[in-house]
Amino acid sequence: MPVLLLHFLKITLCSGIFLGYYWVALRNKIYHHYNRFYLLATVIISLIVPFIEFNFYHNTGIDSNGAVKILQVVTSGNEYLDEVIVTTRNHQLSATQWLELFYLSVCLILLLLLVQGLLRIRKLYKQNERIKVENVCLINTTARNTPFSFMRYIFWNSNIDMNSADGKLIFKHELVHITQNHTLDKIFINLVLIIAWCNPFFWIMRRELNMIHEFIADEQSLEEKDASAFAAMILKAAYPLQNFPITNQFFYSPLKRRLAMIIKNQHSKAGYLSRLLALPVCFFIISAFTVKTKFFTPTITPFYDGDAINVVIDAGHGGNDFGAQTWDGSYFEKDISLQLVKKIQEMNKNKKINIILSRSNDVYVSPPQRVDFTKEKKADLFISVHLGASDKKNTINSGVAVFVAKNEFSNVEKSKVLASVLISEFKTNSKLPVIANPVQRERNIWVLGANECPAVLIEAGFINNKTDLEIPQSEKGKQSIAMNILNSIEKYADSKTNFKDAAESENSNVADTFKIKAKKLVVKNNTHSSPEKWGSFEGNFQTANKDPLKMMVVFNGRKMDNRLLKSVTIHSKFAKIYTEKNTGAIEQYGKEAVNGVIVFEEAVIEKNKNPKGNTLINIDSAVVFDTVVKSSY
Repeated sequence: MPVLLLHFLKITLCSGIFLGYYWVALRNKIYHHYNRFYLLATVIISLIVPFIEFNFYHNTGIDSNGAVKILQVVTSGNEYLDEVIVTTRNHQLSATQWLELFYLSVCLILLLLLVQGLLRIRKLYKQNERIKVENVCLINTTARNTPFSFMRYIFWNSNIDMNSADGKLIFKHELVHITQNHTLDKIFINLVLIIAWCNPFFWIMRRELNMIHEFIADEQSLEEKDASAFAAMILKAAYPLQNFPITNQFFYSPLKRRLAMIIKNQHSKAGYLSRLLALPVCFFIISAFTVKTKFFTPTITPFYDGDAINVVIDAGHGGNDFGAQTWDGSYFEKDISLQLVKKIQEMNKNKKINIILSRSNDVYVSPPQRVDFTKEKKADLFISVHLGASDKKNTINSGVAVFVAKNEFSNVEKSKVLASVLISEFKTNSKLPVIANPVQRERNIWVLGANECPAVLIEAGFINNKTDLEIPQSEKGKQSIAMNILNSIEKYADSKTNFKDAAESENSNVADTFKIKAKKLVVKNNTHSSPEKWGSFEGNFQTANKDPLKMMVVFNGRKMDNRLLKSVTIHSKFAKIYTEKNTGAIEQYGKEAVNGVIVFEEAVIEKNKNPKGNTLINIDSAVVFDTVVKSSY
């Protein structure tokens, strides 16, 4: 219903603008055929245009110019069309459902009235004498509101003498209605009003269209006849059995406009400017309602170019398993998670990454079936998408969390690396807080431990937190979440490829020099700590006597072969660097740390484009213990 209501509002606004121009520039003018075409065309345009969409993509990083801002005002409501499916288990009718019922009831009443009118015409046709004259059928009757025409039928009032001068003019008047197919106009506008009865401008357009029909018929019937005599004919035709005393409310009847138009037809000249100006009005309205400004956030060009990998993206819950829900029961986790995984698959542009959905519609898939499906597809990664929920209604939880299996499972170390990459990506590009480390529940998440490949579960916010819920409901929010996950997949896959390339390299000598760039640096020794150094830091960290590197390397919580550091770039949020002089390293990491330790946290690795035998480390924050540092600020 919100989608339908939005379209009705657009139709009403569009038709209101068209009618406003008609009222100012075209109403009561003598170009009746043009006005007839204008009203019919604008009704059709008003109905169609709000459903047509031409996307105009605008970069969010660039200020909007005037034209873009105008389009934004008219089309911003379109974003509400991108909402997730609403599912409810409440058996009572909601306010929206009552509104739908009222709307449909009025539509039905109007349809019945139209059918009743057609049946009355059919009854008149059956009960009265009929005379066929060429392509016109004449029906004589004494019924009220005659004479009138319908399709190829003229229902004539027997009280009017057809052989009199007035009778001949009236007959010719009705023939004009038939030859101009005015009945089709009336049927069309009445069918439109059955569906769009809540649009007041369409009712006014119907009234104006009926008057234009009469103007056309009056004009073509008049010819060279005297206007006063023709006015008397109109009165006789309209009220054949009534007298018109001076106190009759004649001057407030539509007949006043017809009489005024008869005189205007004889003394006015057609103007063209007001008709020509209708074209730019139409162009503006069509452009404003069909050109939709869509903002896009520039994404990183796919950079992973290794072996093709399969990634199973799992939409949590489904079918009878609703998952978490909002407090009022309007939104369910199963629907939102499905929208998110579809967006991930849609936005994936890397042909080397095959995104496979565990479910693509609202069906229940058991945890064992999800794991079996992952193994069947020979997946390299498994990522399950969920939303969290607060335990208590008065508790407001917020944020993104990434879960991995417990430590006893074989895939946990690799899963932690993937989780760290995801956490780093969401911290960079998310409005919500992000839990800093992978989460391990005391009660294990079955699909994470049962999988053999790296497996993580993402809770992309809390469904019963209004702020969190708005993000996956909006198109921009869905794109942001999908982009974070896709970028993380690429970075993880790329780092694994670089490890493999480095290990297989013929020249796998260990780099003996590290180039460090840190925004925040603290140098410590046994006696004191230097103050934090902010800004650009570049220096060389060297082993004693420039021997090949024998230090232990800990990368995102696990030991790594330091030979893999040859000609790579490491991006890390935080690093600790111990030398062989620091006894704390041995106490913390054992005898293998006798030559020192380099600890990278929340880190990713990529291969250097132009290897020079050195490792570049980009660090937001670093602590260096008892080392030789050559630095320049």
